[in-house]
Amino acid sequence: MAMQSPTTIPSAEAARKGHGGFLFDNWFGKWVLQRLTGFCVWLWFFIRFFDLRVPFAPSLSREWLLLPAACNLILIVLFRRWVRLLAYPFYVLFFPLTALVLISRPLFSILTLPVQAGRFMSSARALILVTVICIGGWVLAVSPGYPATQAIAALVAHSATFLLFMSVFRWASNPYKPFIAPLEFFSSKGASFFEKNIVRPTLETGAQRDTYVTWCKWILKFIDWIYPSDAPLEKGVTGFAFGSIVTVGVSVFIVVYVVLALSFAFTMLRVESAWGPQLSGIGASRTLFDYLYVTLLSEATAVPSGVVPLTLMGQILVIWNVLSGVLLLTLLIALFTTSVGMRADKAVSTISGHLDTERERYSGWLKTLQSAPKSPAVVIEGKATKIGEP
Repeated sequence: MAMQSPTTIPSAEAARKGHGGFLFDNWFGKWVLQRLTGFCVWLWFFIRFFDLRVPFAPSLSREWLLLPAACNLILIVLFRRWVRLLAYPFYVLFFPLTALVLISRPLFSILTLPVQAGRFMSSARALILVTVICIGGWVLAVSPGYPATQAIAALVAHSATFLLFMSVFRWASNPYKPFIAPLEFFSSKGASFFEKNIVRPTLETGAQRDTYVTWCKWILKFIDWIYPSDAPLEKGVTGFAFGSIVTVGVSVFIVVYVVLALSFAFTMLRVESAWGPQLSGIGASRTLFDYLYVTLLSEATAVPSGVVPLTLMGQILVIWNVLSGVLLLTLLIALFTTSVGMRADKAVSTISGHLDTERERYSGWLKTLQSAPKSPAVVIEGKATKIGEP
């Protein structure tokens, strides 16, 4: 008689475990037989301790909350889950900790949403997306069409414009980064590419030596132009970063201030053309200049006394306009001046260090390329010819 393979004979443990597995080993067993019963036991204890009534069923006896736990114990005994029977009281006892872990995971995800949104908004992809939305919105706002469509497009475009200019805060926190970032890229990627693809092949074969020597001289001239050795703090990029960054900052603030004011004024013009007056005291003609006048005063000082919002949208737009002025005239300028005062010396030394290093590096490569042999020659029929020539 042929013996059956041991793997085909179900063991007693496997049979016992599979018995009732459809109840305990799926989502039903996890959420209904464990977590729901634990919650009901703790709810019964809470309302019993504080002498409260059952929520949503005040006429129901409080002991009915223990019924799910009793049914769960009966199922555990019927299906002979002895380990689960021993562990179930401890599970119920420590159920608040389990619930805290279950709640903390989605809560943590919700709390990190602003951080993730901030990271996305500071990325290059978000900048490109907001720029596309801004351009498309303004095109629709100035194009002929329905007044409501123009108003909605103007609101979207103004929001995108506001988000674009919010990126000015990144520059204000470190106004020297536009000078340092290209130098760091030039020092790392540019120098590595020049050495790998130009210097080493020229030293090995001597090909195009004169061309690459000319390139190296032009790079050194460019470095001398942006970083003159005779007056580094008065001329070139270091002089600009040391003495003119405040002037540039003021110019940037004025441009942002005026563009946002124009954007808000045009948006208000489109909104009132579509949905009627939103503010009183603008003027009889209600031209773009009237809205611009109110906007500039609201951003710089306060809303004119005669201008009063008539609708909820008007109130929101006025608050938005005032907050824009506060952000620009207080927070942004304070951040810029603080950053300039803290980073000026370090930024100038960093820029000077990068340029000094590159000047020494390309000067050394220039000497090396000039001393390298030219392209080797062979004699063909009594005529000296460079390799590669016919």
